[in-house]
Amino acid sequence: MLWLSPFARETYRQQTENKWQHAEVKALGIQTVEDLLYNHISGKRFFGDASDVPSKLLSELQEYIATQDIINLNNILYYWPDFRIERLIDINSKQSFLLVYSPSGRLILISNLLPREPGKPLVLDKGDISLKNIVRFVDSRASI
Repeated sequence: MLWLSPFARETYRQQTENKWQHAEVKALGIQTVEDLLYNHISGKRFFGDASDVPSKLLSELQEYIATQDIINLNNILYYWPDFRIERLIDINSKQSFLLVYSPSGRLILISNLLPREPGKPLVLDKGDISLKNIVRFVDSRASI
């Protein structure tokens, strides 16, 4: 018999089973899509730069990741109404990601909603959006 602590179980639980997360994004009107992350973003023609992400928006998102407090997601929607937010569940890994689009429609940020190491970002240059790098990001379970 193997016993895992609740924290360990949470780390490896499939994010599709997170009914509270689904309820939160639904309550806020955030669209959820189930797709392969690479397929979903490779169809996007325009990617923004990290400099396009307002620092306060990034802080709110990092706080949400740390606390899972719906108020932080609501603040993003309230203070940046011209930005579009989308939740994507990767159909292979079952991980849940938040995609943030700038007012011009450029994809500027992808965040794992339950990362293994919340303070460990993985930054990709917009020219590095390849299957290999996206798989590396998904496998790393990095936060942003």
